[in-house]
Amino acid sequence: MASTAWMSRPASEKQVAFIQKMADEKIVSGLHDELLDRLADVASGQGVSGGEASELIDALMAAPRKAKPSAGFAPLISTQGERKAAATAAWAESHRLEAAAAEALVAAGGKAGVEGACTNCGHSAHDDKICGHSQFVSLGWDDGYNVVCECKNFVAVTAAQGAARTAHWEAQCSRDAAHKAEDAAREFERGDHVVVARGRKVPKGSKGQIIKVDEGNYGWRVFLLLADGSKAWIALSNIDHEEV
Repeated sequence: MASTAWMSRPASEKQVAFIQKMADEKIVSGLHDELLDRLADVASGQGVSGGEASELIDALMAAPRKAKPSAGFAPLISTQGERKAAATAAWAESHRLEAAAAEALVAAGGKAGVEGACTNCGHSAHDDKICGHSQFVSLGWDDGYNVVCECKNFVAVTAAQGAARTAHWEAQCSRDAAHKAEDAAREFERGDHVVVARGRKVPKGSKGQIIKVDEGNYGWRVFLLLADGSKAWIALSNIDHEEV
C-alpha cells in the first residue's frame, strides 16, 4: 500500500518541470481530451497527482516530436548564385572572343596560319622539315592512294594570318572555360537550395538545403536539411536546383 501512496500525492516539482519541457518539444494534439485537460492544469499551475503526472509523462514520451525550426539554414551559405553568374560571364566572354576571331579571319583573307607553316598542308615546321602528313587522294569509287607531304615549301605567314590564328586559339580556350563554368553551376554543393523532384523516400516538392554530398553504395547522394527541420539522405539524381 505504501509503495503506491505517491500516486495520490501531489506531483513533484521534477515531474512538473519534465512535463512542461516535453510539452514544448512534442506534438500534443494527438492526446485524448482527459490528458489535454491535465496538461492544461499543469500549464496553469493547478495541481495534479503523482499518478496523473506519471500517466501524462508516458503519453508525452510516446507523442511525436515537433519539427526543429528551419533556422538551421542560416549557417549554410550557397555558392550556386555565384557559380551561375560565373558561367554567364564566361559564355559572354567566349562569344566576344569568337566574334573577334571571326573578324580576324576576315582581315587575314580567310586564312589563319602559323609562322613557318607548310604551304602544302599548313602544318608547323619540324626540325627535319618533314611533318609526314598523309592525305588520301581518291581516283573514284574506292580506288585511290596516299600522298605524304614532305613539307619543303615553308613560308612566313602574314601578321594578319598569325593574329587570326591567335584569336582562334583564344576563342577555343574561352569556350572550354565556359563549358567548365557551366558544369560547375550544374553541380550540387553544400549549401545549395534544392527541391525533391523524383523518388519515393521524400515527398516530391519538398524543399531543403544540402548539408553534405557523398558517394554511397548505390551512387552519389546528398544529406538534406528539409524545410520542416527534418533531415534525410536522398539520391543526387532525385533533386533539382531551386531558384533562390
